[in-house]
Amino acid sequence: MTRGPSLAVVNYHLTPATRADIYDREFAALAARYAPVRQDDLANYLSTGRWQMDRPGVIPVFYNGYRNNYDVARPLLEKHGLVGWFMAVTAYSSCPAADQTAFAASRTLTTIPGEYADGRSALSWDELRALDGPHVVASHTRNHTRVGMDDPAVVE
Repeated sequence: MTRGPSLAVVNYHLTPATRADIYDREFAALAARYAPVRQDDLANYLSTGRWQMDRPGVIPVFYNGYRNNYDVARPLLEKHGLVGWFMAVTAYSSCPAADQTAFAASRTLTTIPGEYADGRSALSWDELRALDGPHVVASHTRNHTRVGMDDPAVVE
């Protein structure tokens, strides 16, 4: 740790196509300074306390399972040799496209109105399967329900 941090984590949510140039520059800058991190790299670091790479690692994390993460961020990550960590809301991915806007509005999820003509804003299960391997896929939560601190389930 005297050399400085071994890992950087950069958090993303929506990655709309209108910002693709910005993400391209960000990912290029990250790739120039940091090494991509896979699950086994992180597990080894957490179990041994030693970072094995010559550069610090970077974990770009994409929360909530947005379709634009697949369409916009994924190809740019791959262009720059980075490994994305995609944290899906599983019930969102299971929700029919026609119901996804209402699902998101009833939770703490944000969508971009009219972004996709078919109305699907969540990653599909096929897209999640395609991400798994070259990238890391995990469940962020099942349904992304808002929980208040005065909720009795939280207090008990």
